[in-house]
Amino acid sequence: MQKIGAQIQLDKSKEELIVEIHPNISDKNKLILNAWLLLWTACGLAVVSQLFVDSYAFEEKVFMLIYLAFWAYLEFKVLYAFRWNRKGIERIELKDGKFAYTKLIGKRGLPFECEWNDLSLFHYESSTETGLWNDINKAAWMVGGEVIEYKFKHKIRRLGMKLNKKDALKLVDQLNRFIQSKRQNAPK
Repeated sequence: MQKIGAQIQLDKSKEELIVEIHPNISDKNKLILNAWLLLWTACGLAVVSQLFVDSYAFEEKVFMLIYLAFWAYLEFKVLYAFRWNRKGIERIELKDGKFAYTKLIGKRGLPFECEWNDLSLFHYESSTETGLWNDINKAAWMVGGEVIEYKFKHKIRRLGMKLNKKDALKLVDQLNRFIQSKRQNAPK
């Protein structure tokens, strides 16, 4: 088992490469995320309890329902981020001529699978380093911020959530070297 930085673990043999990328959230951000989840849930429950009070006008209840739709969306997002930061793993498997990428929470996740021949080489996407969207993706309550890019049948896909550039470049190198060595040794 080889490690790259604090987030990446590699298990490499001649025939396969398995990579796991774990979320790396600071204790301060965990505390902020937990507090937000607790307070946001309490806020929504308080509004739900007011729906059953008869003293509100129809327009006020409509406003509460609209608010609750917004609340439910963000509640789902923060719960997902909470679960991701506790038990989330990005898993990459290269074996038997196949590439598999899965975002797992616990033991559940839907894999993306394809043949090596349908993949481009991996590269670090430097456009992910700047801009408002980058800052948003780096927030603890967001699940995203993938920095490693590849193409599958001319469609751009990404992986490597919230990896720093140094670790991402090392992972790109490992993935590309493994795929290239297998492509060179493949029967034609």
